[in-house]
Amino acid sequence: GPVLGGAAYVALLAALQTVPLAAGFYLVLLAGAAFGVQYGTFLVVVGSTLSTLFCSLLARAMARTRYERRMLRGSPHLAALNTALGTEPFRLVLLLRLSTFVPFTWSSYLVGLSHADMPRLLAATAIGSAPNSLAYVSSGALGAEASSRERERERE
Repeated sequence: GPVLGGAAYVALLAALQTVPLAAGFYLVLLAGAAFGVQYGTFLVVVGSTLSTLFCSLLARAMARTRYERRMLRGSPHLAALNTALGTEPFRLVLLLRLSTFVPFTWSSYLVGLSHADMPRLLAATAIGSAPNSLAYVSSGALGAEASSRERERERE
């Protein structure tokens, strides 16, 4: 059913979005075709938020100490960004998610290296990724609808 399919979709999307350069974008389009705009957008936002949690936890467990020791001391720009993420995580992560300039997975690992608290980071990700998710899921639904119409015309 739709709940089991949705859960499987969220798990797959969350897993793929933890791997940089994976084909997560295509799964976002597929959500619109498979689940429709509203449910598809909901599933994408949940999956993206879970992948942010996974990436952040991985970054904190595996690279944070090294990042703080080596990179922050050598780069005043990274140190300033790290301080800003620690003091205003919600606003900065929200703006990061609204922008498509930095790839989603890479930004998830980056904010995971910071001292941003997890609840704010996840809330900002869910809210900030919703508009782009809605646009891409809608595109997938529109493409599926156009394809369906074309198949119907061919049958006539």
